[in-house]
Amino acid sequence: VLGGSLAEAGELVLGPIRDSVSRYAIPSAARQLSVLPGALGGRAEVLGALALVLSEMGDSTLLESTLPVATPAFT
Repeated sequence: VLGGSLAEAGELVLGPIRDSVSRYAIPSAARQLSVLPGALGGRAEVLGALALVLSEMGDSTLLESTLPVATPAFT
């Protein structure tokens, strides 16, 4: 999952990364890999920090309501 400026560049960056993965990665690993833009946009850093704090506190119930339900973070 790529975020920030890399994700904003879209297929201009994602396409060559996918090509490199298929060319240079171990085939069995490459078949199970998806190169995707991040779904959290500009909130990724803040949500990551929040997830860490809530995890350390032992409470993830608040975090569940901040993430988009229909969009997987990775595949």
